[in-house]
Amino acid sequence: MRKINSVHFISYEDRGKISGRFMFVVIRLVGRNLWDLRMESPERRFSMATGIRAAEQTLSGIRDLHIDINKGIFQCGYLHRDIKPPNFAIGREEDGNPHTIYILDFGLCRKYRTDDKDLRYMREKAAFRGTTRYASIGALEMKDQCRKDDVEAWWYMVLEWMIGQLPWKHCRGTDRAEVKLYKQQLRIESNLRKVLKHTPEEYMANIIMYIDTLEYNSIPDYDHIAAHLEAAMSRTCSSES
Repeated sequence: MRKINSVHFISYEDRGKISGRFMFVVIRLVGRNLWDLRMESPERRFSMATGIRAAEQTLSGIRDLHIDINKGIFQCGYLHRDIKPPNFAIGREEDGNPHTIYILDFGLCRKYRTDDKDLRYMREKAAFRGTTRYASIGALEMKDQCRKDDVEAWWYMVLEWMIGQLPWKHCRGTDRAEVKLYKQQLRIESNLRKVLKHTPEEYMANIIMYIDTLEYNSIPDYDHIAAHLEAAMSRTCSSES
């Protein structure tokens, strides 16, 4: 993955192996992660403008992990499988990039293509990978994950930093069935409107409805999602001016 051409990936400095013990990589130091930054924000949520800009950058990082084309050559093809705020961090003032968000922690990554660049066949059942709070419904059902699952987890992450807490915040990591039920019930129109009340409701609703149309072999339209975020930003700026 060191060949990925993206501003949202940290410089890969070195790697090595301690015989019989572990392998390691050396990456450039980054700043604070988005979980810590949110927890220190008023009401534990970002301002709407900050939340939307963070959503745009994190989506861009996920897109670059999924698909990286450099000079017409397909180079990447990985699922993250653990999208959550602690796995994104800002740059450092000392490096002159404090407003850039980086995607971190590739320990649960999995290639979704074979060496011949074909899409892997969907397994009938797969072990759970991820963090229950943000995991997609499919992941919670032990289904083989795909690009859709990363994007769905991203939406829950964005929702959290827009409203301050998710409806299933009280659930433990082992309460997968309960969290799955909360997420399914969120699709009921009245529930969705209530949860999105203090967000750019129209755009957040359109994004999750679009995500729900995706299937295992679907290529998410990242530009379509980004367009909703940009429209939400325009609406936010207009209302604040």
